[in-house]
Amino acid sequence: MVYEYAYVTVEVDKVAEFEQAFAHAKKYLLDANGGKTAELVRSVDRPGLYLLRVAWDSIEDHIERFAASVNGQQLDAAIGRYFIETPQVIHFEDTAV
Repeated sequence: MVYEYAYVTVEVDKVAEFEQAFAHAKKYLLDANGGKTAELVRSVDRPGLYLLRVAWDSIEDHIERFAASVNGQQLDAAIGRYFIETPQVIHFEDTAV
C-alpha cells in the first residue's frame, strides 16, 4: 500500500463550497480500483490549504489507472475548479523506517 499526499490550495472565500464538493466527490476515490481510504484536512496556519491523503493498493493504481479513469475525471470535474494552483502530490510507503 502507498499513500498519496496532495497539498491543495483553494481561495479562502470558497473553502466551505470546496469542502462540501469534496464530501460528495470522495466516493470517486473510494470506488476507484485500488482506492482504500481518503481524507481531507485543513491547515491550521494557512487558510485555504488542505492536505488530501489517499491510500492506494499501489502507486500504479493512482498514477496509471485512476488518472485516466471515469472516477478520476469525475473527481476532477467535482473539485478541480476550486484549485488555485496545481496540487503538489507526493507518494509514501506505508512501512515505517
